[in-house]
Parts: sequence; structure tokens; C-alpha cells
Amino acid sequence: MMQDLKKCLRTKLIELNIFTLRDIGSDVDRITAKRFGQWATRLYVILFISALTILIFYTIIRPHILTKNFDEPSFIFYNHLRKTYGDEL
Repeated sequence: MMQDLKKCLRTKLIELNIFTLRDIGSDVDRITAKRFGQWATRLYVILFISALTILIFYTIIRPHILTKNFDEPSFIFYNHLRKTYGDEL
């Protein structure tokens, strides 16, 4: 059962083509156009997944700026914050 599912999924992924024959052009025969479409689909999927991965990592890695408001902090607390964060305060 699992072997059949793996084989079917592999076949579908190999034969995947999101481009029509019209997208390739009329001066190319059908078999070549099908192959071009399959290669273009593979390239499209790889680029899409790569871009999505880069965006996800950028979102995770980029520093988050935290802003807190302190209503009337004491002078000691202010000096502590100034000593800890310096010009970023």
C-alpha cells in the first residue's frame, strides 16, 4: 500500500507540468514542449521554495525592536537603564 502511494506520488511529481503547450511556443514539437514545461515547472517550484525559505528565515532572524514606556521612572531606575542600554535608550 505504502509502496504504491510512494510510486504514484513520485510519478506525479516527475510528470508535473504547470505550463501549457501554448506557453512554450508553436515552433516546438509537442514532446520537446512537454519536457520544457516540466523543467520550467521544476525550476519554478525550486525558486518558489527557496524564496519562501529565505523570507521565513529573515522573519525569524531579524532583530525585534521592543519599545516600553515607563511612566515617571525613578532617577535610580533611569540611570540603571541608561547604563545598561546607553544611546539606544
